[in-house]
Amino acid sequence: MIVFDQGDSWQVVAQPDHGDVCAAIVAAWGNERFERSPGPSLEIAARRHDDGWAIWERTPDVDHRSGDGRPLNVFDIGIDVHLAFFRAMITAVADEDPYAGVLASMHAVGLYSQRFGTDPSLKMTLEDTRRDEVDAFLAQLREEHDAKAAELGIPEDRRWVDYKLLQMADRLCLYLCLNDLVGGTEARIGPAPTSVADDGDIALALAPVGPWEIALDPYPFGAAEVELELPRRVFPKRAWSSREEFAAAYRDAEVERRKITFREGSGR
Repeated sequence: MIVFDQGDSWQVVAQPDHGDVCAAIVAAWGNERFERSPGPSLEIAARRHDDGWAIWERTPDVDHRSGDGRPLNVFDIGIDVHLAFFRAMITAVADEDPYAGVLASMHAVGLYSQRFGTDPSLKMTLEDTRRDEVDAFLAQLREEHDAKAAELGIPEDRRWVDYKLLQMADRLCLYLCLNDLVGGTEARIGPAPTSVADDGDIALALAPVGPWEIALDPYPFGAAEVELELPRRVFPKRAWSSREEFAAAYRDAEVERRKITFREGSGR
């Protein structure tokens, strides 16, 4: 779950729903400045890169360490659970599309390496408690996805551009999930890839221009406006006493499908 503190309530976005939004971002990406990725693999990886969490989210928990009973955020899940879900996700995605499995594996490694050094703020809360185990897992994934990419004949520059675009979709959706889009929260997100031939290091500036409307500069999409649908659950703040109590509330909660629009910024 992706959990956002809204002051008097918690906004919760399920991980597979987050994946659907990421896939929509990838599908909309591309114009004269920003190259589209060829083929379906990147969109599959974007849609399914968090599929492993669907198991955990059938009975989600609260953060017992916080003392306030808040829903447990994805970044605070135990390492054993996290690594097991990544392994299951990568296997399932690779079964549908081998190159999508490569990109999903690179995504998993990137979450434990600050997206290969491009996102210094990213850190899983408990990763240092099991550093040797995490490093061994990541080394195995790297060896496997490098070998599979070579077997598939995927050029290095192609897969790194596709990886960066997968991360842009992930980070753009996380921005939607973890910020005030009514009161206004600006951000810069990058690096956004332009093309295999000219993989420049570009950051996109995001600025709310109205309730649930965000301007991007430079603008990476083909259509002048891109409307996304973010499924979310909103819970008034309270201290749930147990996993079972919150899981029941989660299952019963109404899913709101919030419309969000990306628009061109002023400097395209």
